[in-house]
Amino acid sequence: MQERFLIKHRLSDSRQIEAWCHDLDYEERLPLLALADGIIVGHATLHQRPGGWKRHIGMVDALVHPDYRGLGVLRALLGELVEAARHAGLDKLEAEFNGERRNTIESFAKCG
Repeated sequence: MQERFLIKHRLSDSRQIEAWCHDLDYEERLPLLALADGIIVGHATLHQRPGGWKRHIGMVDALVHPDYRGLGVLRALLGELVEAARHAGLDKLEAEFNGERRNTIESFAKCG
């Protein structure tokens, strides 16, 4: 499936996903989910560094199911993360993109 190319972490290992769900540290990583009819259709995560000279810079990653792209799901998730980052005292957010992701990059830019 071509969509797997866009996913930073391989989600086929259910043990890894279970560990993420049980080992949440919201000061290090704030995950958000978008649901439609009880099904996850998107996610975004704000990663914070606990110290060091880059502690003021957060890292954001996000992915929206293809059927829900272009509907504002990504914008809503990113808007919430930007607000959380401001509240946490972060000055800057970064994101990495693989492949040609013009629409995604534009959505991130619109959220500031």
